[in-house]
Amino acid sequence: NFSIDNENNSNEILKFLSNIFKISLKKNILFTEKLEHITKKTIREKIISYLSTEALKNRSNSFFIKFDRQELADYLFVERSALSRELSSMKKDGLIEYNKNHFTLIK
Repeated sequence: NFSIDNENNSNEILKFLSNIFKISLKKNILFTEKLEHITKKTIREKIISYLSTEALKNRSNSFFIKFDRQELADYLFVERSALSRELSSMKKDGLIEYNKNHFTLIK
């Protein structure tokens, strides 16, 4: 004789739907953040947008990012060489300091 515990089944379904909703919400937030960065007009604006968001997330002007240069270029939809050139220019202008994937926002 096969019986299903309806209450237990309902709890499992609610838990499953809740998890799906949380995952969807998190992905939507990440997509919205990325859209905010890549819609900036210049490479510098894209970099500043991304790094500012990371500083806010880390609650510090000094933080590590999860990307290497190529991954960051791909994320921001820019050429790696142009990204590296702009990062160097921003460092020269006294806006940022960096070493590999560790960044410090100066101004």
